[in-house]
Order: sequence, then structure tokens, then C-alpha cells
Amino acid sequence: AAVEAAADWLHVDVMDGHFVPNLTIGPPVVASLRRVTSLPLDCHLMISDPALYVDAFADAGADILSVQIEAAPDPQPTLARIRERGLGCGLVLNPATPFTSVEPFLDEVDLLLVMTVQPGFGGQSFRHEVLPKIEEAAAAISSTVSATLQTAISARDPSAGLPGEAFEFRPTRRRGVVIDGVFDVAFVPSCTPSR
Repeated sequence: AAVEAAADWLHVDVMDGHFVPNLTIGPPVVASLRRVTSLPLDCHLMISDPALYVDAFADAGADILSVQIEAAPDPQPTLARIRERGLGCGLVLNPATPFTSVEPFLDEVDLLLVMTVQPGFGGQSFRHEVLPKIEEAAAAISSTVSATLQTAISARDPSAGLPGEAFEFRPTRRRGVVIDGVFDVAFVPSCTPSR
């Protein structure tokens, strides 16, 4: 109940020990989370071959599956399968990955996560070189996506000294997404899926 009073959804980092070197949460833990919360569960699949696991995470109770574009360079089949299962879908891109890799798919996703750290490790410093990509994503989304979008920000280090003009800054945990790293930006719909 305490979490539900402070958050609109939970972001679950899933790592397979292959796409990223660390190994973390899988479908059994997502199923355990589902039993104790009604909050939407956004599972960030930092895994190789994410299409192979769509059904397992859907069956476990995920509401949104976000896949790394680097693990699914042609994400359309995976996004289609996620939609077939009735889930929201998202794309994630690493700091070194150009925005153009996800741009063709913006109309097909509910969430775009721009990583400002390399996925798989906590305690990293914010990578300022990602700011132009965030600006690029915000500009493209506001001109191409028809749904009402807002910027959700998870800031673990408010002293990061980020320029206010880079994007709309909403420093609120009610719309934040908890993600490993200092600061990541997700463009999300104004309302999230619910069970």
C-alpha cells in the first residue's frame, strides 16, 4: 500500500546475464510482484531474444514490456506479439545507439526509454552526451505521436546540473520511473495500462 500511494507504476529491470553481464529478475519474481500490487508492471527486458519471453512475462502479470532496440533491431514482430498479448509495449535505446534506430517505430510504442547510463550496472554517472538525443526524441514525439505524452523522469541525483531547456522537467515521483542509473528519461502515455 505504501508503494501504491507513492507511484503510478513499477519499473522492473530484467537482466539475463547475456545481453548485459548481470543476472536479475525473471518471470517468477514478476508473478510474485503481481500478487502483492495492482500497480502496472513495466518490465524492461535487458535480454537477448526478447520475443522468446513475451508469453512468460505476460503470463506472470506484466502490463508493459519494454525491449532494447539493440536486442531486437527489427522490433516489429516482438512489438506485435506484445500487443497480441494485450500488453503495452516500449522501446529502449542505449546511450551509444542513435535515435534513428527507434524513430521509425514511435507510432507503434507506448513508451520510449532513453538510457543515460549503460544498462546492467547501478552507480554510473549521468552521461551528458545523451542530452541531444533526449531533445531529438522529445521533438520527434511531439510531432509524430498522436497520443498525449508526458516526460517522466527518475532523478536520483538532482544536482546533476541539467539544463531546463533540454526537455520538460517534471520532478515528481508520481510520474517517475525508477531505473538503475542516475537519470533516465522515458516518454510515456498520460495513462498507463491497468489490470
